[in-house]
Amino acid sequence: MINVSFLYNGTINGYPSWLGFDGATQLNIVWNGTYWEMLGWPYDGEPRNYTNTLDPTTGWELFNNTTLTATFNITLGVCPIPSPSPTATPSKTPTPSVTPGISPTPTPSITPSQVCNTSSLFEVTFSQRKNNNYIFNLFFTSNSNCSGMIYEYSCDNITWETCIYNSCVNSFGCQSPVQISVEPLSDCTICGTSWYFRIKQCCTNGLQSNYSNVIQVLPPSPSPSRTPSVTRTPSVTPSITPTKSITPSITATPSVTVTPSISPTPGLCRYITSIESSTSIGSFAKIIYTNCAGVLKQFGVYLPTGTNIIDVSTLNICMRVGTPLTSETVSVLSLQPIFGAYCS
Repeated sequence: MINVSFLYNGTINGYPSWLGFDGATQLNIVWNGTYWEMLGWPYDGEPRNYTNTLDPTTGWELFNNTTLTATFNITLGVCPIPSPSPTATPSKTPTPSVTPGISPTPTPSITPSQVCNTSSLFEVTFSQRKNNNYIFNLFFTSNSNCSGMIYEYSCDNITWETCIYNSCVNSFGCQSPVQISVEPLSDCTICGTSWYFRIKQCCTNGLQSNYSNVIQVLPPSPSPSRTPSVTRTPSVTPSITPTKSITPSITATPSVTVTPSISPTPGLCRYITSIESSTSIGSFAKIIYTNCAGVLKQFGVYLPTGTNIIDVSTLNICMRVGTPLTSETVSVLSLQPIFGAYCS
């Protein structure tokens, strides 16, 4: 059981907010415009409260949890709930009287090690639709204390949900860009014409940042199939019998020059256009490769179940030919790069 004391921390979105700190974890209770949420929750799931009151003591539940269950018991202290006013009127702040025997509780100062900075999401592009899975590329900026990224998406910019990468344990790393897949088989909702995305950073100190800005994506609608035009049946044309047949002269057929296929040459560097993968179960994988300078790098991509060709041309990965692709993900059985143009 975890006990945390919260102190009033001003207003956010016109509602009061509270700050809690137990020596290792910073928690913020804020109203985000739709529901109360507890930012910085370092465990599985997200505490939410859809009760639209100024004292959110009841109605807390854990959303998007996979393994953890929690019961919230929040009680009010002796201080009254502040009533936020639309326009703050400056007034002199009276010096509070000190009750004998009771020392005021100081507001803890927050050090940099207790902060998890919010990342920026600056572009989301629709990549392709494959087997009813929608694949997107996320371009973002992470901070120095990043240990992983998680994301949420929405079909109406009101109700948000997660799909696959829903906790810091299942994060997709800090290197931008990253490719994600929204799959119906994983109980992920498929949106209609509009998709909205936002991200959250997991930090090395165990905290989670606030959500980033929201970006809307409009995947292209499928092109309608063309209706074949009706070709008129030509009228019968009388055949003409030639009076003399002409025997064509024999022309020497030039020999066909076979263009040899490009074989990978060790020591050279080429862009990876796609990856042939074999996985026992579809999952997000962090793939390790050797760049042209001989340094190990990594990128994240979703690998479906079975043997598939995954397009990664938009990631602009320059790899040293002759070095392997590896992954620490257990379900990944084999990885083979498919090369394109030379790079350096």
